[in-house]
Amino acid sequence: MKRLSVSIALALWLGVAMGSPAEPLRLTATTSLLSSLLKDIGGEHVQVNVLIPPASCPGHFDLRPGDVAAISRSGVLFAHQFERFVDRVGEVAGKQVQVYRIAVPGNWLVPGTYVQAAENVAAILSQIDPTGRAIYQRNLKQLRLRTIRLNAELQTRLKQAGAPNVPVVGSEMLEPLLQSGANTGAELARELGAQHVMLSNFPGGFANTLGWENCLRENVRRVAEAVKAQKQMKQ
Repeated sequence: MKRLSVSIALALWLGVAMGSPAEPLRLTATTSLLSSLLKDIGGEHVQVNVLIPPASCPGHFDLRPGDVAAISRSGVLFAHQFERFVDRVGEVAGKQVQVYRIAVPGNWLVPGTYVQAAENVAAILSQIDPTGRAIYQRNLKQLRLRTIRLNAELQTRLKQAGAPNVPVVGSEMLEPLLQSGANTGAELARELGAQHVMLSNFPGGFANTLGWENCLRENVRRVAEAVKAQKQMKQ
């Protein structure tokens, strides 16, 4: 019995020393991209609720009653810089809600930019949960290594497809992580005799693209296939 008690005490101490919270941190993220980032850094130590569907434009989204309740329950909201409703969160969900805007410019699907945003998130999670700092920093380090390998892999794939130096026309909405409909692009592609490629800034926007890495892979696959098809048309 004494040995069992010592084992239980040791297990409890190790849990505290490793920074494992008794329950996962309950967080709310405006987009699936932020959710992916929080999960990459927080792992099993965070539980994330996402407000905006991945196929929607976050710049035009407005809060629903259920969203307000979810934000109030978690008490922590992570956002980008462009969601219009975030400035009103305090008055509708309660002043106790902590809002963290991740001010990293550029498109977060670019590996280097995603890592910059991850560094911001790791610092904030360490502030919210100081006992988990070692875990968040470890996950950040692993993410850096993953993005280096992934970037090299996808750059090679695009080169093999002949993508470098291929002229493109793209929606300006893609750069600041917004999204727009496909009708204008499809019509323009028909007039130019070009390939029309639909891309998504948010994991889950296409089938089987949960998580940042899968979303990026699918976008690269679509671009590579379009480049190959266009080159074949000219042969």
